[in-house]
Amino acid sequence: MKVPRRINDLVKAKQAFIDSQRTKLTASVAKLQEQLLTAILAEIIPRLETDPSGLILDTEANYRLISELDAIYRKYGMLTKGKVLKEVNSTFTAISDKDYDFLTITLGGDLPEKFREVAEATRKMTEFRFGVSGGRFVRGGFLEALMGEMNPLALKRHLAKLITSQVNTKDFIKALTYFFQGAEGFAKKFERFAFDVYQQYDATYNSRLAQKLELKNFIYQGGLIEDSRDFCAAHDAKVWTVEEAEKWDTWTPAQGKRENQFPEGWVIKQKDPYKVPSYLGYAGYDPLIDRGGYNCRHQLTFISDELARRLRPRKEGKE
Repeated sequence: MKVPRRINDLVKAKQAFIDSQRTKLTASVAKLQEQLLTAILAEIIPRLETDPSGLILDTEANYRLISELDAIYRKYGMLTKGKVLKEVNSTFTAISDKDYDFLTITLGGDLPEKFREVAEATRKMTEFRFGVSGGRFVRGGFLEALMGEMNPLALKRHLAKLITSQVNTKDFIKALTYFFQGAEGFAKKFERFAFDVYQQYDATYNSRLAQKLELKNFIYQGGLIEDSRDFCAAHDAKVWTVEEAEKWDTWTPAQGKRENQFPEGWVIKQKDPYKVPSYLGYAGYDPLIDRGGYNCRHQLTFISDELARRLRPRKEGKE
């Protein structure tokens, strides 16, 4: 099936925007975390009590330094929250606008009179789901909970352990740096979050808006790369119905092969093709939002019934 060029171009442009915003957001957070690390090192290192060989002493004065970090942490925590809120809020709005414009182009005269009202209500609901409302974090919401992980308690425990162990200053700096920049540091955790959140927002807004407009057909778009999953290879660049998508949580590579869904020459990656892939069958999986699972870059491009019939004649009994 050949997807109309105009639709392909719009989808690619939106994906490029999402990728650039994700990179921008993670870079901003990483920069602020680096500044926080520099500020903490500048505050602590010169004042640590050490022995002549450079070993940090297990003293009351050193533990007292830890308690003085709250002000520094609070300052950079507020800066980080403000930066994240501003960028996430503006990007959510931009994605919604792009989806709105896309549907006005692809559906044309089929749009209901109250389309703008429906789109705006759907946008607000979707933003609330992700923890943003009226340009602010929703108290107790998803984003606020994520930002809550950036607190000084874990750092204080880490520093206290280093002092108790009486490591040398060099190892102290190394351990503190890893706390911020390592795999479990806030910046890395946030990077993993940022990779998926904009894609998830786009999918959620799209599927909710399509539901309001009673759209039943979509194109699974995103292209294939070397490490694409079997599921994405089987569904890419094809028209599907919402009813078919509801059964994706039970899809297997064997089914894809049996129904000739894979592109020519595709070698199934999953060892057991008769099992549902772990990226599909997990609790809470929503096919229209989660698509091919965590980190999936594919988009569901909702289209009119007329276009679906032209692109996929097998819906009328032809293959």
